[in-house]
Amino acid sequence: MTILFGQDSYNLYAEIHQNDYNQLIHGLFMPGVAYGIFLGLPAIFNQKGMVAHKLQYAIYLAYALYYVTFDHMGALFSVLLYYPFMWLASNEYKTMYDRKKLIIKAIFVMFVSLVIQEGIGHTFFEDTNSHLEDLPNSILIAPLFGARSFFNCMVGLYNMWSQQIFHLVGLMYVIITLYIYIESIPKEFGKL
Repeated sequence: MTILFGQDSYNLYAEIHQNDYNQLIHGLFMPGVAYGIFLGLPAIFNQKGMVAHKLQYAIYLAYALYYVTFDHMGALFSVLLYYPFMWLASNEYKTMYDRKKLIIKAIFVMFVSLVIQEGIGHTFFEDTNSHLEDLPNSILIAPLFGARSFFNCMVGLYNMWSQQIFHLVGLMYVIITLYIYIESIPKEFGKL
């Protein structure tokens, strides 16, 4: 088992995530794993209040700072994608005081997210499954890969649908303009 860092770690992870559908699945479901970590780690360590929030924020920042050392855009994508999930976990942690329930929910969300990624993404769309010996690399790099995959898919959808969206927005503009124009005609004018 070799632990790689930086771009080498990303390249190793990307080798077994070649399929576009598998990348989309990872992009959509990796935030569930992050949410589970943000929710579960403070509960496992029985942290309360501001200490729990600081732990969540420290995890978030540690990953972002690690990614910025070798992938500036990926770090930005990660910050944008995972902040809402950290925020949700932090707010939920403040309102739910039952440590056992927090841990169970965190494990459940991570389990479902990982089963979808592995069970569907790798089983149906990849020639190879994830390897247990790559787990340390996966823990470090999977969130970056998920963020990059998510934003790459969004750009792909934008490129694919941009012409249709442009026409739809243009049509909506015409309809709204006509509606405003018709509504602005005095009602008395219509009685003539």
